[in-house]
Amino acid sequence: WPVKLPLDPVRSVSGSRQLTATGKVQFNEDRTVRILAPLPGQAIDLQVRVGDPIEKDQLLFSIKSREVASLVSDYLESQRDLDLAQKTYNMNKDLFQHQAASRISFQQAESDLAKANTHVARGEEALRVLGIDPKEAVKDGGLRSLVPARSPMAGSLLERKLTPGQ
Repeated sequence: WPVKLPLDPVRSVSGSRQLTATGKVQFNEDRTVRILAPLPGQAIDLQVRVGDPIEKDQLLFSIKSREVASLVSDYLESQRDLDLAQKTYNMNKDLFQHQAASRISFQQAESDLAKANTHVARGEEALRVLGIDPKEAVKDGGLRSLVPARSPMAGSLLERKLTPGQ
């Protein structure tokens, strides 16, 4: 029992096909970034508006914070302590070499210098973590130290839940 099927030549047919489906349009969460303030403070100098194109590492706003002022103050104090420790070390070294100071006194000055260097390095790192250049922070005594909030990637600003001074 062979089956006979009708065969037609291939031809082009115009017609509209429509596919209806339900779905949800949303942002790709892998390409969406929420910018959070790294510390409490007052947002100033807002640079962008909703819809603006944004480049990677672009400054979005700055934060004025008492914590930063305190970090800069501590950093300046650690620099003064380092300067004093360096002078004390040099003086004790010279006295020790000329047998006018004890080994213990020289070793204490050496230890104090090492501690002072560590405190300065810790202060520099604390500022760098917040995006602040330590050399820039000390220029005006830390009075204008602002924490920059930068974009980690390029894109567009979708929303801004922040107003100046907030």
